Amino acid sequence: MDAYSHQSDTAVAAEQTAEAAAPTPARTAQRADGRGTAAAGVPFSKTGQKINEDQPAFADETQSQNTRSDKEFDSEWVEFFTTGKKPIFIRHPIPYQDGNPNAALVDWLAFTVRPPEGESHEWVIREMQRLGLVGVVEEMSGGFAGYASKAKYEEDKIRLCLVAWGGKRQAATVYISFPGHGCARISDWAALQTWLEQYQANITRLDLAYDDFKAEQISIGQAVEWYLTGGFGAGGRMPSHRVHGDWLLGDQSRSGRTLELGSREGGKLVRIYEKGKQLGNPIDPWVRIEVEWHNQSRRIPYEALTEPGRFLAGAYECLQFLDKEQSRIATTQRAAKVSFDKAMSNGRQLSGKLVNMALEVYEGDYAEVVEQLRRDGYPARVVPYKDTIKDRPDLLASKELMNNPSQPAVVATSD
Repeated sequence: MDAYSHQSDTAVAAEQTAEAAAPTPARTAQRADGRGTAAAGVPFSKTGQKINEDQPAFADETQSQNTRSDKEFDSEWVEFFTTGKKPIFIRHPIPYQDGNPNAALVDWLAFTVRPPEGESHEWVIREMQRLGLVGVVEEMSGGFAGYASKAKYEEDKIRLCLVAWGGKRQAATVYISFPGHGCARISDWAALQTWLEQYQANITRLDLAYDDFKAEQISIGQAVEWYLTGGFGAGGRMPSHRVHGDWLLGDQSRSGRTLELGSREGGKLVRIYEKGKQLGNPIDPWVRIEVEWHNQSRRIPYEALTEPGRFLAGAYECLQFLDKEQSRIATTQRAAKVSFDKAMSNGRQLSGKLVNMALEVYEGDYAEVVEQLRRDGYPARVVPYKDTIKDRPDLLASKELMNNPSQPAVVATSD
C-alpha cells in the first residue's frame, strides 16, 4: 500500500462508532435462484443485467408498494433488519468458490474489538504482540476518528500499525489498523482470523490486491473496456468513476494511470493502476488491481483473510478469471528492484557529474570517491523493502528478477 493509491486512515473516520445500537434481525433474505445456504441473500446480478424478479424479494412475505423488487445489487447477498419501522440492509461479500484462494494479497486490514471485561486497550496491544504482529507501541498525542487516544507501531519510520481507543461514542471498542506495509509483515493470517473470530471483532476495512507484473491479464485499457461493457456493474448500474495520473499520453504514459470505481462512502472501491510506473520506472508494465471494502451497511467476512483470492474474484464478474497465485515475496522483491533502480537514476542525475570530477580530484581512486560520498542508511523509497533484500542485496542488480517477475528468487541453503 502506498500514498499513490491510498488515502490515510482518517478517510474512514466514521467506522463503526456505536455497536450498542445494533439492529434486531427481522427475517433473512433468500436468493431468488434457491441456491446457497438459508442466509444466502436477495436477488443479485453478476452479469451486469438489471434484476426484475416477479417473485417476492423475501420468501415469507408478499410484495407491496414499499418492497423494491427491482432493487439492484452486485455480487453480495443482503440481510434485512428492522429497528422500529426503519428497514436496514446489511451486505455480505460473496466469494467465488471456483477461484484460487491464494490469488490475492491482503493489503490493508482494520478492525474494532471490545476487550474482555476488566481489560483495556493494553490487553489488545499485548495480544497483537503475542501474535507477533507488533513490537513496542508508541503512544501519540491526539485522537483518531472519534477515539480519544492513539498509538503507533513503526519500524524505520514506516508505520506498520495504528491503535486507537477511548471516546464516549466508541462503545468501549479498540481500533486496530494494518496498512499495506504492516500487512506485508503478517505471516500467519489463519491465526489472526481465529483471534478475530474468538473475540468477535468487526472488520471495518479490507483491501485485497492482485499483481500482474507483465500486464498480461490486466491492463488499464482492459479495465476501461470492462467498465464500459458492464463488467463492474451492480445490477445494470455503472459505478461512479474517476481517473488519476497521466491519461493524455495513453499507453505512452510515463508516470502511470489510475482508474478508480465506486466510492468509500458506498463501502466498495476498486482501483486499477500502473504500479511499476508509479514506483518510478516509466516503462515497467506492472499493473495492480485492488478492491477496498468498508463496513458501511456491510459485514466483511473473516474468511477473506485466508481466502483472499476467492473474495477478490467474487467482487465483480469480470474478475472471476484471476486465479494466478500471488506471492508476497515476489511482490516485495519486485517493488524493491523498481524502487532501487529509480533511486539509482536519481542519484545519477544528482551526483553523476560530481563523481566524474571527484575521480579527477582523487586521481581515479574509486574507493576514496565512494567513501567521500556515502552516508548511513538507505534511500527512503527503498527502506520499506530492506528486510526483503537484506540477505540478498545482489537481487537488486539482477535483470533476471525483472525478466521473470512471477518467480521470487530462491536463496540456496545447506544444513
